[in-house]
Amino acid sequence: MKTMTKLLITAVLFVAGNANAALINISITGDVISAENYGGLIPFVSTITADIVLDDTGLTGVGSEQILFTGSNTLDITAGTLSFNQSMDSDANTSITFLDGKLYDLNFGAIFETNGAPEDFNSFFTTATASRSVTTGNGPKAVTTNYTLYAEWDDQTQFISAVPVPAAVWLFGSGLLGLAGFSRSRKS
Repeated sequence: MKTMTKLLITAVLFVAGNANAALINISITGDVISAENYGGLIPFVSTITADIVLDDTGLTGVGSEQILFTGSNTLDITAGTLSFNQSMDSDANTSITFLDGKLYDLNFGAIFETNGAPEDFNSFFTTATASRSVTTGNGPKAVTTNYTLYAEWDDQTQFISAVPVPAAVWLFGSGLLGLAGFSRSRKS
């Protein structure tokens, strides 16, 4: 019975210790400052969005904190009809950095047609750009058109702080311990 009680206590402590870790959802909006030839490859939009899911383990909201988009962390960026995600990052080093809990840097870089990227798209610090030059025709009839979009991420976005351990976890754990003690006292 002692072994069962020890296993039960260990399980409760393990669950309680990991209860602070949670996936949090963050949505960041960027205001489009300028767009050139927006009727072409990059449709004009007034905002772009980044939907982010992060494991907040270790986030304190104090100082500089960087999180890589690996494991369960995901990033989806939408600019008009264009969609990007962290798997399209040409350097595979997508990250987000908070400074005292506020967005400091969203680092992402996609290259047109690399890893399925629909356009060149770069995000660094609190800016985002999409661009590509397209040449049509040959020789003297060749025409080059530049498609660009420039936006600024809302740097006031604040992440949700670490989720506290819910009271239900503590109640569940104490109930299990109580049952273990009750079971032990009945056998004595």
